[in-house]
Amino acid sequence: MQLPTPQQLSSQPLLLHGFRQVFGVGFAGGLIGDLVLVWEARTTGAAPLYLKSTFYWVCVLGMAVAGGFLSTFYGIVEVQAFLALNIGISAPLILKTLASGTKAIKID
Repeated sequence: MQLPTPQQLSSQPLLLHGFRQVFGVGFAGGLIGDLVLVWEARTTGAAPLYLKSTFYWVCVLGMAVAGGFLSTFYGIVEVQAFLALNIGISAPLILKTLASGTKAIKID
């Protein structure tokens, strides 16, 4: 197996290789959505009460872990970093859609 040259490496997009890298970027994506809400809350002057709740932070970490795992379902070999990040950010929406299932279609 021949190592890639520096020119070949510089022409590649941000690629992730392996479970830990893909999971880590997906996990970070899962955190971004809630951290943006916390960042926006600082402009109101008073932190929302839910920020002091342990349940809230457990849910945030749960969504981040879900974002990490969902990004690994796409693959763990040569995954683009922004794709894994996007899947991690979208994790709450993906899980909500999966949990809602399909609605019955009424035919008149």
